[in-house]
Amino acid sequence: MNKSYVILMDKVAIEAFLFSADFGEDNYLLASSSSSDSDSECCCSEESSSSAENVPLKRPRVEGFAEVDVPQFSDSEFKNHFRVSRATCQKIIELIHDDFYSDHKGGWEKITPVKAAYILLWYLGNRETFKLISERFKITQSCVYNIVKVGCRNLSSKFNEYIKWPESDQYEEESESIYEICEIYGIIGAIGVSHIKILRPRENQEHYTNVKNYHSIAVQGVVGHNKKFFDLYVGEGSLEPVELLQKSYLVSKAEDGFFGDYFLVGNNSYPNLPWLIIPFDNGGNLTAKQMEFNQHHECAHRLFSNTFGQLKARFQRLNIFENKDIPFIISCIKTVCVIHNICMDYEDDCELFVEDDGIFIYDVEDEVVDNSDGGKRMEVFNLFLETDRTNM
Repeated sequence: MNKSYVILMDKVAIEAFLFSADFGEDNYLLASSSSSDSDSECCCSEESSSSAENVPLKRPRVEGFAEVDVPQFSDSEFKNHFRVSRATCQKIIELIHDDFYSDHKGGWEKITPVKAAYILLWYLGNRETFKLISERFKITQSCVYNIVKVGCRNLSSKFNEYIKWPESDQYEEESESIYEICEIYGIIGAIGVSHIKILRPRENQEHYTNVKNYHSIAVQGVVGHNKKFFDLYVGEGSLEPVELLQKSYLVSKAEDGFFGDYFLVGNNSYPNLPWLIIPFDNGGNLTAKQMEFNQHHECAHRLFSNTFGQLKARFQRLNIFENKDIPFIISCIKTVCVIHNICMDYEDDCELFVEDDGIFIYDVEDEVVDNSDGGKRMEVFNLFLETDRTNM
């Protein structure tokens, strides 16, 4: 029997096995991502051309969902399915274009940048398994996995380009915008921690067990008035907000005078600091003005909780990852935050999407840090009182 024919039959048999319903999703991912060989067999892989030379296989093009149905969607249907507007999707296509475009000839059908963007957005925006997505887009599961992996690698590498602090000469403008929301002077962002639920990791499970007793990855974020991320730090779910803060670079930047006279607002899971103002601890002895200040403070901090709520509503994958590959999950988290900021640039809102009531954000009841009436908070509070009297 011809040797190349035997190789071809082996590949077809393996692919049929991977598509079978009896082959578990988790085991499939191990098979498809545990070695470099899996990448080389994917139609979106950088090595696909050389593989085609070794295996004389040409898969016929299958016109379907991406090629026929999607172009007929109305703008609202498109956004409902892919969770972003067509304009945002076009930007994603441009950003990942070079990873999926080539003068591909022969062998496996090359995935176009457009189809790759559709698959990437579908994975991040929905809860379908790799198997269901592969059936929808008429490609193998390994190809879906590699498209998502390559797309997230590309977009997360642009993290510093899209998630960045305003320039220092823009602090005043940012502060004035947040003042319009909460009537407290000096705020340039809201900080907090949200948890991304994951399956139990294969290793170091205790590092990812949070106070709610499930496994998660903790994400510390800073959000501005327009709900764009200024800063992001991803850590283990077992870490509390203070520990995440210490692990991030924010403390050292603040000590170097990064914030100047401005500050962030956080909840009572943080300590009270000159550059991070928390509400007065309500032990039952607050004055009416202190309680009023807390209400305005909460209004500002709601920028954070609302932003993460909308992020999880838009990108449903953040509500549960079926994959146990921690680096892959972290890459996905960074990618959706990059896409979120692009959405904000394109005024691509989240009004169509319903927020998940089960969202876990550290709140006052979860952890209370012992803190005192720091000088900066009293300074901010006194200014708040003066402004209040002026407006009476």
